[in-house]
Amino acid sequence: MSWQPDSSPGVLLWRASNLWQRRLRAALRAHGLTQAQFLILVSLRLFEDREPVAAQQDLARFCGLDVAAVSTSARRRRPGPPPNADGGGSQACR
Repeated sequence: MSWQPDSSPGVLLWRASNLWQRRLRAALRAHGLTQAQFLILVSLRLFEDREPVAAQQDLARFCGLDVAAVSTSARRRRPGPPPNADGGGSQACR
């Protein structure tokens, strides 16, 4: 019996993960967000329920991100609508 990739749980999980990542990136791109920025925003909302103010270090630890990555992601997100397909609109990420 030869090995078949389609019968391997590892390969199937890898393919499903790649599909999920592509769809997630496309959905977030429509809002001018990266996955890290989305994770930070969701985490801030969760923190808001527990603590009125979340320290950047606590947020980074909770998200599993480097403190510098949280800082960079927070600075790069600009309020307002996402950029238009034609390049107009606000610059959500620079």
